[in-house]
Amino acid sequence: MFRYTQIITFILSALMYFSVGRENLVLAFAFYFLINFFCDMQMPVFWSSIAEAVDYGEKKTGLRVSGLAFGGILFFQKFGMGIAGGILGFLLSHFGYQADVEQTARSLTGIALMMTLIPALFHLAVGLLMKKYLINNEYYRDIQLALAQKQA
Repeated sequence: MFRYTQIITFILSALMYFSVGRENLVLAFAFYFLINFFCDMQMPVFWSSIAEAVDYGEKKTGLRVSGLAFGGILFFQKFGMGIAGGILGFLLSHFGYQADVEQTARSLTGIALMMTLIPALFHLAVGLLMKKYLINNEYYRDIQLALAQKQA
């Protein structure tokens, strides 16, 4: 599901960029709602996949590193948010954004890109990378069974 929600978010974001004009606020809000719906739909799956990866690692190595896994994810989320803030500032500057003035066509296009196509490319990349995630329900049941037998 995680992979598919990323691909759907990519498609909706690209469609939003190419189909919503500046004057169509209702359509922009509709797209924004749909994009966030699908983007947020994957969050419970994301967190459960970390638990699956911890179980997989325990089966393979005998070590249970759940604190390291969840702590590492939280650290890199915060790190990524910091990097994203810097990139946002760089992109706004690159597109000629100036506060408290009417924006140029270039800066408005840049803002539209930053809200649609640029994140869409990251969603596509994550969706494609998730093809490498091979833990499905059947395989995870096997992992759980192996761990239960080991503990018994």
